[in-house]
Amino acid sequence: SMYSLSLGDMLGKYKIESRLGRGGMGEVYLARHTTLEVPRAIKLLPAEIMGRDPQFVDRFIREAKLACSIRHANVVNVMDVEKDDERGFCYIVMEYVDGGNVRDIMRSSKILSEQQASVIIAGVAEALAAAAEFKIVHRDIKPDNIMLTKRGDVKLADLGIAKTTAEDVSLTVSHVMMGTPAYLSPE
Repeated sequence: SMYSLSLGDMLGKYKIESRLGRGGMGEVYLARHTTLEVPRAIKLLPAEIMGRDPQFVDRFIREAKLACSIRHANVVNVMDVEKDDERGFCYIVMEYVDGGNVRDIMRSSKILSEQQASVIIAGVAEALAAAAEFKIVHRDIKPDNIMLTKRGDVKLADLGIAKTTAEDVSLTVSHVMMGTPAYLSPE
């Protein structure tokens, strides 16, 4: 059973407003910072995932710290990482990107113009260049992880967090598949 939060629940300074979705790492919620009155996206890391590997939490927090250090217009910025011992999960506080993702556009069967596609590709390339400066490899580039603001800015999500899902950074195992099969590079 995955831990779920309800509308109105408090998580530290954040009040839960709605569930945005569920990813491989757990649930993602839209929340409001009660003091600053700004929206944030919060990703929960459920106890089941944490319980599978005792070092997971330390690794998760280390990765979140790394992700926090990347400040770039084309990266979904990570603001905070917290552990809620009472409820038994960790959570990441990120900027909320209000325009959905590229997968949503593909689902609505809209065909991107050449210009729109180039803007998206350029934005993702910029994000990856910023990540490379911190020696971060994303490993899961796919339409779901390419977010858009209503203004049309492109932001890559799950940077530095994508790689914590199955293994340690220092421990890239050969013959272990990382990422989403449909979007893996052939090699």
